Amino acid sequence: DYLATYGVETNSWYERIDAEPSRIISVGSPRLYHCVRGRAAAREKGMQLFKQLGLDTARPVLFAAVPYVYADLFQFDSYQCAEFFETIRAVQNKIPGMQVLFKCRNDRYVHTTREYLRGLFNANSAVAGNEDVFALLCASDVVVCGNSTLVYQAMLAEKPSVLYPWKGFDTYQEQVYERAAPLVHT
Repeated sequence: DYLATYGVETNSWYERIDAEPSRIISVGSPRLYHCVRGRAAAREKGMQLFKQLGLDTARPVLFAAVPYVYADLFQFDSYQCAEFFETIRAVQNKIPGMQVLFKCRNDRYVHTTREYLRGLFNANSAVAGNEDVFALLCASDVVVCGNSTLVYQAMLAEKPSVLYPWKGFDTYQEQVYERAAPLVHT
């Protein structure tokens, strides 16, 4: 009967697609509230996690959220995921000294991802699973992710973000994000 949303921007989008305003309730996102006050402590924790993952805390880190692979219209198939990894590798090759931290959805995918990436990336990369994502974001220099609530955490961590991979028809999230941050399409 009701639609719980993050807030004003998501409400206005639902109203534009004819949702009844009296049935839309802004509840925010309690799991993100700790992000507002905890950046400094999270950055320190993230640096410790970097060390545990074998990353050099004196060099830049690109945080790359590994897309969820599932062959359907709204997710990414294995070919698109391989293209994502190759794109990240091309970026790393152009930026001397940059390290890449690949963040999987959870620990279940870490081993397989690490094995796959062993042939693509040198020692300047690491793979994380269930580690504190906000801490990792705060310690990183830039974030690359697809359509995920990770975008909100990256904004709260005050990190520049690249939204990739992205589906061309995914206009809902783009409309929500464009009010919070400038979007560039090329």
